[in-house]
Amino acid sequence: MRTVFASACILAVFVAAAPEAEKVTSLPGMGNFDKFGLYSGYIALPNTSKTIHYVFAEAQTNSADAPVMIWTNGGPGCSSMLGFTQENGPFFVESGDTKANWHENP
Repeated sequence: MRTVFASACILAVFVAAAPEAEKVTSLPGMGNFDKFGLYSGYIALPNTSKTIHYVFAEAQTNSADAPVMIWTNGGPGCSSMLGFTQENGPFFVESGDTKANWHENP
């Protein structure tokens, strides 16, 4: 449990820094990210050879003062990317959409 908490703390500090080298400027089907910053990369876990992937989307308004939310989910067949693309991310794909038609998430 301590490892999970420590990893979450490291993740929060790292994404709050928003490293420019990991900034995503556009993605196919979504266009350019000019309303907010989007970052994606890997964070090395201390004392291991393991890394964890993160996606950090800045708040679309008042990002300097907005809280940071860390979203994780998992289990067999369930990825945090599912939550990002259908629930909490800045864009979403309708469930069952096989063509990946992206929509802005209000």
